[in-house]
Parts: sequence; C-alpha cells; structure tokens
Amino acid sequence: MTDMPVDPDFHFVFPGNPETRTGGYAYDREILSSLRELGERVQVHALPDGFPMPAPEVAAKAEEVLSGIPDGAVIAVDGLAFGVLPAEAAALARRARVIALVHHPLADEAGLSEAARDRLFASEKEALSHAHRVVVTSGYTAERLRDFGVERDRVAVIEPGTERQDLAQGSGGPAVSLLVVATVTPRKGFLTLMEALRAVPSVNWRLDCVGDTRLTPDHAAEVLAAARPFGARVRFHGALPADALAPFYRTADMLVSPSYYEGYGMALAEATAHGLPVLATTGGAVPYTTAGQAAMLVPPADVGALADALETLISDPMARRALADKSRVARDTLPAWRDAARAFAGVISAVAAL
Repeated sequence: MTDMPVDPDFHFVFPGNPETRTGGYAYDREILSSLRELGERVQVHALPDGFPMPAPEVAAKAEEVLSGIPDGAVIAVDGLAFGVLPAEAAALARRARVIALVHHPLADEAGLSEAARDRLFASEKEALSHAHRVVVTSGYTAERLRDFGVERDRVAVIEPGTERQDLAQGSGGPAVSLLVVATVTPRKGFLTLMEALRAVPSVNWRLDCVGDTRLTPDHAAEVLAAARPFGARVRFHGALPADALAPFYRTADMLVSPSYYEGYGMALAEATAHGLPVLATTGGAVPYTTAGQAAMLVPPADVGALADALETLISDPMARRALADKSRVARDTLPAWRDAARAFAGVISAVAAL
C-alpha cells in the first residue's frame, strides 16, 4: 500500500450519536479530543443508530458514509459497527488504511441467543481479518481476539485514560452511599445487584444508579420493577454528562460494579481516581486492570458472594477504609488520556506508513 496517496486527515467513524453516554463512546470522544490537542487533524463521521444489529437501511447508509471517505485515508471504525460490516470492511481495506477499535467482542455481550452469538462471532472475525491494525482497551481483550484469528502483532493495547481528581469526601450521612455508573443493560448485572441487596440484612444504605435506561428498554423496565420495593433508597438518574456525574463520585462512599463482563471498566478507573472503595466482579478484564487490582472482587452473577461483600462493606467502615487506601495508591498509576492519545497517534502513524 506504500504507493497509495495518504490523506493528511485521520478519519473516525462512530456508530450512531457520538455523544452517547456509555464508556465506549466516552473513550472514543476522549481519544479524539486528546488527538486534536496533540495536533492531529481529525474528521468525524457518524453512522445511523442501530448497531450492532443494523436494519438493512442502516447498513446501506453505513456503506454510503464509508464510501465517501477518501482513498488513502487512515480510518478507525468503532467496533460496535465494524464487527457487523465485514463486506464494507473488505472494500474499505482495499483503498484505505483501516484501524478497528474493539472495546470488547460483540459476541461477548450478555443476553444474546446462541444463534445471535454465533452470527456476531463469525461476522466480527471476518471483519477483523481486513483491519490493518486493531486497537483494544485491555490486554485481556487482546488475548480474547486470538480466538478471532487476530495476530498479536496487529494489536495495540491502549487503555482508557483518567484525569487526576480530588479525593471523594463521602456522603457524611448515616446511610452508606452506594454508586453504580453503568448503562442499564443485561451485561451490567443490575438484576443480580437488586437480588443481592434484598439479601443484605442491613438497611443502612442508599443506592444511586447513573446510566442510560433507554438502550434496552425491556430490560430496564425489569430492573426498575426489581428496585421498586426499595422505595427512595434506590434512585435512577439516567445518563449524565461528566460535569453532572462528578458530584456523585465525590459524595459516594463506595462504587459497586456488578457487571458480568467488562472490556476494561472505565467507571472503576474513575472511582479509583477519586480514591473510592470499589466492589466489582471478576468478569472480563477487570482483575487485570489497575483499578480492578485495588478493588474487592466477587464472581459475576453470584448473588450470595455479592450480598456478603455488600454486607461487609456497608457494616464495616474499616473495611471500606482499607479499600479506599488501596484506591488512593492505585490512582497514582492510572494512565492519562494524553498518554493514551500519544499511543493512538503512534498507531495512526504506523498504519499511514504501510
């Protein structure tokens, strides 16, 4: 490809609204903002909503958007779309330099039928075969992609960054303030959390849930129904921008992440940056991250283990303090967004030189 003219701009393709409030989209936005600060020329392209299960008209529009990107461009496509566009990925790779950004494999999403999982696995494996480089957000995902036929020398691990934050002050109230920051989808384990809280003898807690309830509305309705018996002790705030989310971290007493699987766990890193105690699961990449290694971890979907851990941390201030101390040590080693962007810029340069 060395004889192909190089477009001076870097092109990035979002699947749907770039302002969507999930960890994956936040990663994309922060990387692009930091790349621009480093002087990279970035062009953003947004596909219609509907990924990773696009209707035919959405897939057709995606093909139209991708075909409009200049020959010789270096282009990164978020994996939420890339993995279900194998034919388009093949066509793009013949005339451009392609980076696939994989937060976690689509087939690893919770709540899928076996047929849907098999279909997504085959589609993403085919699409990834056409990528010149693959960026992942954890070493765990890099290893997982071996199952998709992605050679390790095509993969760059670029973990999400965090910004140094003031230490959390805690709630200062009689009830322990629990915080969950996650979209209300099956993978995030909200139903497990509600069942675990019912098994906690102590009533000395309250829970704030920050995350979009609209992505899987049927599941969200089930979660809201499960939370209803708790009354005002459980509150759902929807998706919030960063400035509105920050006060929740500052005034929480601990973060809880009952997720079945994480490709990284950005909320855990953010909580660690605030020096918060973190209770999470061993699902996916979490045990291998800096934040996960400072957290108390239980198996995913294990109601009893989660209930026991919650009871311990709610009833024992010293146990929470010990976890907070671990977070305060770990926060000094969390990567920064500027470092992540420099690593991404290196991938762009390497792909441009192919």
